[in-house]
Amino acid sequence: MTDAATPSASLRQQLTRTRVVNKCHTINSPTNANAPAGAGTPPGPDQEEALTMQNLTVYIAAPARCVAELAAAAAALLAAGFLVAWATAADPADADDLVALVADDMDAARAADFVVVLPGAEDFPEVVYAALHRVPVVALADALAEV
Repeated sequence: MTDAATPSASLRQQLTRTRVVNKCHTINSPTNANAPAGAGTPPGPDQEEALTMQNLTVYIAAPARCVAELAAAAAALLAAGFLVAWATAADPADADDLVALVADDMDAARAADFVVVLPGAEDFPEVVYAALHRVPVVALADALAEV
């Protein structure tokens, strides 16, 4: 996530870059006889899919104490047409349940098209994990500005 003083690519540009990277052929090497033409290289601009902000999945990272802020952010993102997910609210019975819940939340953040971070959640594990997997991490205002 960037602060307001740091210029950054728009969320739409970040998502386009992420989708291009994900569409690159990485399994077959270009020298492999079975590799498709252009394997190992990103598609050209004419091959990029049109990006719509509708129906993108967003994971919201928020402190547990910020229930009202989480609800408001989720409502705003849903109204803008995003599919929304956030950390599982559960009372685990034991350590194994807790580990399973955290793993599910980490997977949801990594699988999202982007992660929205509410104040106080900037260093949460889901945010760090998503960023390591090149999932764009943005503030709520930045996400809503793209709609």
